[in-house]
Amino acid sequence: MLADKSMRWLLVGVVGLLCGLGFITGPLCWYYSSELREEYYARGVDPSPAANWAYGLGVVVTSLAAALLLLWSLSGAGLIYVLT
Repeated sequence: MLADKSMRWLLVGVVGLLCGLGFITGPLCWYYSSELREEYYARGVDPSPAANWAYGLGVVVTSLAAALLLLWSLSGAGLIYVLT
């Protein structure tokens, strides 16, 4: 059951990244895979590789989305030209 949920969130993260919806699916993947990992640890077993990959993918995609949002906001204010 937990392995199926882990694989589901990994697929959601990958599909969201490929479709350009990482700013939505990244944080969701990060949150739900974190919950899954905690549930694995509560049962006394190591998390599945899919849960670990989903967690890492969620962190990376969320960080990229935040960086792109920051760059976009700086370029709108004209500050990106000052920095380069």
